[in-house]
Formats: sequence, C-alpha cells, structure tokens
Amino acid sequence: MNEIKNTCIFCFRSNNEIDFSKEHIIPKSIGGTLILDGYVCVECNSTLGAKVDHQILKLPEIITAFEKLKIEHNKDQIINKNYDITGKIDDNIQLRGGKVKAGKIRFPTQNLNDGSIIAPDNEIYNVLNKIIMRDKQLKNVGLSDNFIKMKLAEFLLKYNSSNKGEYTSCPELGVALLKRDDKSPNTTFEPKGNFNLLPLIAKIAYEFIFLIGGSQFFSNENQELVDQLIQSINTGKVAGGLYYSREKSNFDDYENLHFIFLEFYPHFTIVRVILFGYIQYMITGAKLSSDYIKNLEEKLNIENIFSISYQQILDNPSQSFWVNTFDGETIRVTGNN
Repeated sequence: MNEIKNTCIFCFRSNNEIDFSKEHIIPKSIGGTLILDGYVCVECNSTLGAKVDHQILKLPEIITAFEKLKIEHNKDQIINKNYDITGKIDDNIQLRGGKVKAGKIRFPTQNLNDGSIIAPDNEIYNVLNKIIMRDKQLKNVGLSDNFIKMKLAEFLLKYNSSNKGEYTSCPELGVALLKRDDKSPNTTFEPKGNFNLLPLIAKIAYEFIFLIGGSQFFSNENQELVDQLIQSINTGKVAGGLYYSREKSNFDDYENLHFIFLEFYPHFTIVRVILFGYIQYMITGAKLSSDYIKNLEEKLNIENIFSISYQQILDNPSQSFWVNTFDGETIRVTGNN
C-alpha cells in the first residue's frame, strides 16, 4: 500500500497538489470506524460525504436500526433533513410539508384543493385574524376593528367547546371552522431528491478492495473492476458487467454489527456489505488478478484464500479481519478488542 501513499485513489492527484483527510469506508454517520488515512484527498472526501455517504440516512431502515439498537441519534434532524413527509386524514385530505419536532410530526397551515385552509389548533387564531383583518369587505360594511376582534374571540370560544366533526360558523365575519379528529394522520416518508445506494455500496467495495490489496488493485489486470466500480460511484448507474442487489441477511433482526466480505472466484469478484447485521447488499464485478490474491496470501502467510472479511462490533467497540480458505478454515488475522 505504501507505493500509492499520498496519492488520492479517486482523482489520482499527489500530495504536492492536494491535502488529505481521513475517509470512513463505512459512513461515520452510522458508526463506521474503518478508515483510509492518506489515500483520499479533502476534495474527494467532501464530495463522497455529501453525495454518496449521505444517502444511507435516506434509508428508513437505518432509523429503525438506531431505535431498536438504542444507538444515540438525532431523529428529528435526520428525518427533517432527508425526508419529505406527507399525511392523509379523513376524506383522504393530503397534507404536505410535515416536520418532526420533539419526536412528533407536525404539519403547517396550508391551503387545500377546495379553497379551504387547514391549520393546527394552536395556529387557528393567528390564521383567522390575518385573513379577517385583510378582508376589505368587512371594513366596507362598517365593521370596526374592535367589533371584528370581539366576534373572532366569541367565535373561537364556541369552536373550542364544539365536538369533533361539528362546524362552527360566524356569519358576521363570513368564516366557518370544522373541528377535525385529532388523531395522527397516516404519514408517508419519501427520501428527498434522488435516493440511490449503489454509489455508496460501490464506494465501500472499491475502498475495501484497495485497503486489502493496496496498489496491486490498480494493476492493468484489475482495470476492468476498477472502472466498473468508479463508473457506478460517479454515475449512480450499474456499470456494464457489474451486478448489484439487495440480499436477505442471515440475521433475523438488527444487530450491533457491520460486515464487509470480499470473495474471490475464478471469473468474478463479490463484495457483500452488511450494515447493522440486517441490511445487506452485494456487488459482483470482474475478477481480481491472481497476483492480487497471491500477494495477499504472501502477506498473511495463508494459502488458498477464498475470502477476507471485516467485522465491526458497534457497542464494544472492536474491529477484526477474518480469512476463509477453500479448505474450510476460518482464521482471524488481525483485530482489536
């Protein structure tokens, strides 16, 4: 790996042109601690963080994992920043622009398709007051501001004492209110903008293959796989010859574990990324060269390597690397507890 030290593995500029920063292979936002130090420039790191790593927070299962595993997180901020929230109430009325505050979803005052306005109870006075005080017709018929304010106060008292589903009207001001059921709307969360995890999974695969094999990854024999992964990262589209899919995990529920598996086959390479033990993706691409595998075997002094994997325990915390051989052996090669 030292042969390519201080050269960015994404833009391939050297340290006399750029500065470097620590790059989290698994995003830091979900507890990733596996780092490339001195191999990704500040500019590429920033771009990857904003456009690639950030996508993981648009996967609703991540919030579920945080909550089930009791991992500290700012749920309000994650949802408000990454999701558009809509809600449906009785009569299939669609609400837009929901925000989460103190764990509760709140919808702002908004105009409906029939020309009416829907508002939270605590905003009704301000909404009506603004509408009424701007109504020139009320002034034209000689109603004073004091009379309007008095009638508005009486109207709201009557509304507050009404039952759910009842209309309250004020003919003098030309307004009416329907008190709706205060049950929570049926909410839908949709990721903001384009949601695509392919670039992140491809990035994890690319960086992990480099972490394990060093500069050998960039040999001519491995150029096809390098190109497949870089193209998938940059375009967000599955490159030709690459296969990408969501897989069923061997775990039945979320666990405080992240895994990366790199598997060697005669005609292709597989990288599996498993987040929180349950969210599992697979990328299959061009084969890695025999020299890549041979160099790894020599470095580890292990023959017939079939796969090498990384395991992170989030609540410990610990990291470890494991090798599986074609002979069926499982060997821990490095780690910390």
